[in-house]
Amino acid sequence: MMEQVTLERSNMDHSTRHQEDASQLQAEMASDEAGCLYDTRTRPMFDYLAGQRDARRLEVFPALRWCAYRIQRFMQTAADRYGLTDGAARVLMQLKHAGEEPLGALAAGMHVSPKNITLLMDQLEKDGLVLRVPDPADRRSVRARLTDEGQRVVGEFWREFMTHSLELVEDLPQEDLERVRHVALLLVRRIEARLAPTNRSDPSSVAPTRSR
Repeated sequence: MMEQVTLERSNMDHSTRHQEDASQLQAEMASDEAGCLYDTRTRPMFDYLAGQRDARRLEVFPALRWCAYRIQRFMQTAADRYGLTDGAARVLMQLKHAGEEPLGALAAGMHVSPKNITLLMDQLEKDGLVLRVPDPADRRSVRARLTDEGQRVVGEFWREFMTHSLELVEDLPQEDLERVRHVALLLVRRIEARLAPTNRSDPSSVAPTRSR
C-alpha cells in the first residue's frame, strides 16, 4: 500500500512539474510581427547590450543553446526508460550503425573526448551491453562491440526515439528543416574555425574593440 501511494505521488509530481514547465515555456516565448517566435528573457538583455539591430542577429545563439538543451533532455527522457544516459544511448546507436569500432573512432564520431568514451564504455560493459575486444589490425587499439543484449536494447530504444522525434517535425516543411540544419552546421564550422589553434595565436582573428 505504501509503495502504491509513493508511486502515485511520484506520478502526480511528474505531471505537476510538466504542467509547470509548459506554463513557464509559454511565458518565455512570444511571437513578433512576422509571426516568428523569440525568447522573451534574452531579447531585452540583447537589445540593451548590443542594440536592436545586432540583437536580432545574435538571438540565434541563445535559441540554439536552448534547443540543444531541450533535445538532450528529450533524448534523456527516452533513454531513462532503458536505464541509459543520453551519452550511453548515443554510443549504442553509433555502434549499431558502424558495427565494431575502435574507441578513438567512436569518440571522434560522437564529438566527445576519449576520456568520455572510456567512462561510458566502463558503464555499458558493466551493464552487459558492450564488449571491449582487441583490434586485430593494431595491438595498441581496442574496439567496442555490441553484445546481443546491447543489440536488443538499442533496437527498441531507437525505434521509440525515432518515432517520437518524427512526431515533433511531422508538420514542419522539409525546406525549413533543411535550412535549420544548414545554418546550425554552418555556425559549427565557423566556430570551429575561430577556435582552431592557428586562429587563437593570430592577432587578426581577435575581434576589434568597439569604440564607445
